[in-house]
Formats: sequence, structure tokens, C-alpha cells
Amino acid sequence: MTRKESIVRDRIAGLNNDELAAKYGVSHHTIRNVLGRAIRHGLATRQELRMREKRRRNPPTLEQKIAAKKAAIHARVKITAGGCWEWQKFRNIAGYGWTSWLGRNRPVHRVMYELMNGPIDDKLVICHQCDNPPCCNPAHLWVGTEKQNMQDAAAKRRWSRQHQTHCKRGHEFSPENTHIKIQRGKPCRVCKMCERLRWQRDLANGSALERQRRYKARLRAEKLTV
Repeated sequence: MTRKESIVRDRIAGLNNDELAAKYGVSHHTIRNVLGRAIRHGLATRQELRMREKRRRNPPTLEQKIAAKKAAIHARVKITAGGCWEWQKFRNIAGYGWTSWLGRNRPVHRVMYELMNGPIDDKLVICHQCDNPPCCNPAHLWVGTEKQNMQDAAAKRRWSRQHQTHCKRGHEFSPENTHIKIQRGKPCRVCKMCERLRWQRDLANGSALERQRRYKARLRAEKLTV
């Protein structure tokens, strides 16, 4: 008879786990492992070994998870005078709060909106009416596309340097003195007066004529290759 069979026989005879551990000189944990393997291998049943069934906790439903997440978010926000629910836990460098939901780290304002209104398409974004990044008040949030979000930011003059009224040399960005130029894929305002002064300087030192010569030479080379 093996040691495992002896432990199973003594357990059926009426010895408890502590008595078995003392008799065989092993830990209580080892006795439980031996009895568990005996049940899996068919040497005995749980009823014979008088071992309790493992408790299987009923998993929470989605409604229960939603209610618990709402309560957790409410416990971690600070309500301001303007009605914003400012997230008091982790925020990224832009000031937006983040939290875990359904196994993923997500922006807390998006999670809160989906908890109150249901899931939305991943291509859509959650925008703030209050322009307060850590706010997660559903009353301050609305759904839109990325383009609509950018247009809203431009209309509220929240773009970088959008408040700037003069160039670095002091020329006003008036409609007559401003044109839009695409630089690195982004539209930028360019001062016409600065461009004119730069062209006059390049004409004086000859660099403008040299650029024109290189440009025409490149055009002639392209025509020859075609």
C-alpha cells in the first residue's frame, strides 16, 4: 500500500487533516493536496473523505458591475462649483483621468458616458462641453467624430497659439497679412510681411536667385527623364 493510499484509508477511518499531518510528518497543505488528487484519480469520493464542495461564488451580472463601477467613480470624483466631476485618481499628461473597466484601461469620461448611455462606436470620441479634461460628468459630455471635436476646439480658440494676434516680429495677423501654409502636414499661419522681408533679403544677398536656378535646373532634369 502506497503512502497516498494509507492517507486516504486513514481519512476514511475518521482521522482529520491535523491528525493525518501529525501521523505522517507532513504539512496540513500536503494532506489536502493528497486528498484532492485521490478524488481526481478516482481513489475515493468527497463523501467518503468528508470533504466539503468548493464554494463557487456566483459571478456578478453586467448590471451589478455597472452599478458597482458607477459607485466607484462617484467615490473618486470631486464636484466643483461649476458642476464638473473632477477625477481625483490617475490622470495622464493631458489631464484626462483613466480607470479600468472590463479588463482594459480606458478614459474615465468615456467609461462614465457608456455606463449612463450604453456603448458607442470606437470610431467616435467623447467631447467635453466644459473643456475640463478631468471632468466625467455625463451632463458635460457629448458624442462626436474626431473632426467635430477639432472644430469645437477651434471655435473655442483652444488650439495652441490660436490666441496669438501678432507674429514674433510684431506684425498683426490680419486677413490681408496672413495666409495658411501646410507645414509637416498641419495648417499654420504665415505672416506675409515677414515673407516679403525675407524675399527682399535673399534677393540682396543672391540666395534667392540661386534657389531659382536650382529649381529650374531640377525642372529641366525632370523633363529630360520623362
